Amino acid sequence: MSIRLFPALLGVLGVWSLAMGQQAVVTGIANADAEIGQAWILKHGDDCLAVLPTHVASEAGSARFLGEGGRHRAELDQLVDMGDDVSLASMRGSLGSNCQTTTGSLSRNVARILSRHGVGTLRSLNGDATRARLSVAVVDDDGEMFLRIKPTSDSDSIRKGHSGSLLMFGDEPVGMLLSVSTRTGVGTVVRVDTLVRKLESHLGLDAQSSLSTAHSGSGASTEQSWEITSWNTHAAPISSSPTELTLDGDREPWRAADARWPVTFEMTRTSGVGWFSGISIHASPTSLAEQRPQTLQLLVSVSSAQPKWRSIHYAGLDYVDNIATVRLPATRVRQLRIELHGNPSETGAATLHKLMILD
Repeated sequence: MSIRLFPALLGVLGVWSLAMGQQAVVTGIANADAEIGQAWILKHGDDCLAVLPTHVASEAGSARFLGEGGRHRAELDQLVDMGDDVSLASMRGSLGSNCQTTTGSLSRNVARILSRHGVGTLRSLNGDATRARLSVAVVDDDGEMFLRIKPTSDSDSIRKGHSGSLLMFGDEPVGMLLSVSTRTGVGTVVRVDTLVRKLESHLGLDAQSSLSTAHSGSGASTEQSWEITSWNTHAAPISSSPTELTLDGDREPWRAADARWPVTFEMTRTSGVGWFSGISIHASPTSLAEQRPQTLQLLVSVSSAQPKWRSIHYAGLDYVDNIATVRLPATRVRQLRIELHGNPSETGAATLHKLMILD
């Protein structure tokens, strides 16, 4: 008997370094701390795309992605089913603009790689985005499609949480974990040569164009002068997306999944460097006092690469008709970091209706 795991099937199309951090753990909307599967992030044109099994997206409901180290997050935007349980996803969030791995050269000579190494490593991310490794040995190779692997230590086991792990020998990927036998503990891995051939047959121009089209029409960021690109906490199950906080219209308020403060959002001015004169924090009319931010810190950057943050404001918030407005001398910015602090003596989870930038 085998348990079907939740593999991510395309990360090995690029050349991977253990230090690149191009892996993401996939969680669901109901429990943001429980990993459902793994996704591998690759660069396609100007976008970073997540590659994951279709059934992982279905299991997650509304998939959340957390990059290695926990700094970069994203939510599923558009999903294109490539067939055979493989999907490509565009993402909303900082993870969607922070990747280096492109589809490119990769050794498909599995036999040569295996002959040079005796022991391999399964690499995955835990639910808290820390890296996990498991030492394994190949116990069978059919020479065409699959490898069978088993932990080198009897005290270790391949479990459901390892689904989608990348099988590494040295610094070279050899395949992706697909399933594990509950009786023998042996895991089945699809070989990288077979995997690449299989996926390339689905990644022709038509498939890539459909994904690019889905991504380019996926949201309002091209119509807005500011785009929320990063946040430090997941949304509650009944909540709007953090990327919708800059939009007009009626919708569910954004609610944090738990009561951890501060809540941080990073925003990017889509047209480049421009003027910033303040911000309005719109609280939900139905929110409780402990759910409203009490203190605001603003940091800005004009860097076109990694932000170099400079603090320009730190003060309490005064709400009038559920809106707290902070006006500042005009400052040229490209990126804006908003840190919202709650009352230390209260434990409510943050709730917001809108963030409005004053240019």
